[in-house]
Amino acid sequence: RGTLYALEFGALTAAGVRTAKAVENVDAYGRPARSVQLFITDQFTDSFIDSNPTSYQTQSQVLSASVALALDEYRAAGIYVQIIVAQIVLQPITLSLRFKAGVNVDLVALNARGAIVASVNSLSPGDSLTPTYLTNALRTIDGLEITGEEILSPAGTVEPEPLQALR
Repeated sequence: RGTLYALEFGALTAAGVRTAKAVENVDAYGRPARSVQLFITDQFTDSFIDSNPTSYQTQSQVLSASVALALDEYRAAGIYVQIIVAQIVLQPITLSLRFKAGVNVDLVALNARGAIVASVNSLSPGDSLTPTYLTNALRTIDGLEITGEEILSPAGTVEPEPLQALR
């Protein structure tokens, strides 16, 4: 109990849930942020992504409520679980970093990775991901030399469907 897999299993015990994927939130330094996002879908999610996502989001509140009740048996105390009805889309990101002289390169690189993960994980379903958004996340990391050429991929804007969440 209390693990990401336990949360996924618990969500699948709720009637109507077809898929569940738990993602631990991290802060800008890559440390656990004491909260989890749980992405769930049911048999209708795929069809509503293309046809009527706004209507489906309203109808899915009942599904979210039943999952929240089911998670009482699986969630660790003190950990907030945000339930989101959406498909999760994993987005690979490749960085090319430049470091200021005299910094601990390994630590700064780890902090940069954490900042990127935290930024992408903060996107809501349907939010676009742009190289500028990622570069701005890197600007918060001391020890990086920002040139505007840090993001090797994605090379452009990534546009998910309304019920898809980039992670």
